[in-house]
Amino acid sequence: MSSAEGDPGPPVKYAHAAPKGEELEQWKTSILAMIDKRVDLYPRIRHPIRTSFDRLLRALAAFFRKIPATLYGLLFVERAGRIAGATSGAQDQQLSDPVQRVVVAAEWVGHIPELVENILRFADPATQIRSAWNTSFAWRQTAAGVIARSQGPDSFQGTRPYGAVEEWQARPTEFALAGRNPTIEEMQNLQRDVALSLATIRRRPGTGALNKGIRVPIFPTRITCSTLLPRSTVDSYNELRACSMLRNHTCAAGVQGWHEFTQLRINPYLSAVFQGIVLTDRGTLEIKLRPQSHVDNLLFPCAKPPALRDVVWSMQLSQPPCKVVDVSVQVPYWCFDGWKTYPSGDPVDCSHEATYDGVQQIEKISNNDGVTCGQIIEVLESRTIACLLHWQACAAKLRTEVETMEEFTDLWCLSGAPKFVLRLGQDTTNGSESWKQADRHRPLVASSVIERQLEWLPMDLVRVEEYTEIRDGKIYHYPADLEH
Repeated sequence: MSSAEGDPGPPVKYAHAAPKGEELEQWKTSILAMIDKRVDLYPRIRHPIRTSFDRLLRALAAFFRKIPATLYGLLFVERAGRIAGATSGAQDQQLSDPVQRVVVAAEWVGHIPELVENILRFADPATQIRSAWNTSFAWRQTAAGVIARSQGPDSFQGTRPYGAVEEWQARPTEFALAGRNPTIEEMQNLQRDVALSLATIRRRPGTGALNKGIRVPIFPTRITCSTLLPRSTVDSYNELRACSMLRNHTCAAGVQGWHEFTQLRINPYLSAVFQGIVLTDRGTLEIKLRPQSHVDNLLFPCAKPPALRDVVWSMQLSQPPCKVVDVSVQVPYWCFDGWKTYPSGDPVDCSHEATYDGVQQIEKISNNDGVTCGQIIEVLESRTIACLLHWQACAAKLRTEVETMEEFTDLWCLSGAPKFVLRLGQDTTNGSESWKQADRHRPLVASSVIERQLEWLPMDLVRVEEYTEIRDGKIYHYPADLEH
């Protein structure tokens, strides 16, 4: 009987479906070339250890870099006085056009540091950086003074309104109500996605969302632990957490306390220093190294560190300030086995390891008055080469895994760029050795499988096994939905 008379047609072959046989070999050849191309964007380090003499030279260079800026500031003030005097004496004689008078007046204001400073005080941090610091070298000295002496919630100086906090520390009720609370729309979106996720899981046989090939959304703790969430939403989220990959990676909804960076206000000036810092939904700060040919260009946009770095050095990383920050590097699941058991004793479901990102702590920064931007910058500078070497070793392992692959497997649990992962930490000085070990090695829910592949590959080489993803109130079935 023909298919027109009722026989099912041949199975649909999707372009992004998992390859098999000869197609797998061809795909592997293309993938290996893309991995090599990506790795070649970063320099090969022959001598990773800096000597004391190297550090002395860098310190001297930093000192002499400040001298021109100081001299320029003095020259700028003197020149502004001369221009103001000359303009005030000549404008009545030379200017008769009202429009021309307005133009000259605006130029005259721009050359008076005191007036520029008063204007900038009313600008938000993004405007101060974009319109003053990055646009006019003549305004940098004034902008630096405004940023350093700013008061209020954007100052990131001092401990207003509370002292420094750490992970799992109790959060005062009055601060919880006045802090970074979710909007009504965010709470409605949470309720919608949780209900859709639970309904999708219940319709399929098996136990647990992962065993059913379902990826549920990642919800920031700023939303899930808010005191404003309705009780019904809290109960639904905790039910979803109990039967999905969120169980071992997030705290239960309604649990009050400080847990991660989405609950804090991150210093906006620090992102202008690195020009690549990202606050993820998982509550971590990620700083990727730049693909440059020289090692001194990896962390900052150019070999010469940005002048803004010195301005924000003493500022705190966040408000409220954080007492402990853990600096980690990413560890793919096939490179490290130490984080497969949690402090609670719950093991990770190793049959779905590719859905996790591992992070291994390389530095713990502590400051009872609040961790500063200077502490962060100093640690990242000292660890840049180590981060790069670690990523290159993981990329070599990834290449080997692809090369020896006999059946298609999702191996994309390594970021397409070396990166630091910053997490809100806690003081484990007096903790047990097992707890300290667990604190150093933690898993995180991985980002989108497709987005991770796109860090390495063009879209036409992306391949995925069949799975379902709930995102933004919609259900996506892959690889079918990749065809559109």
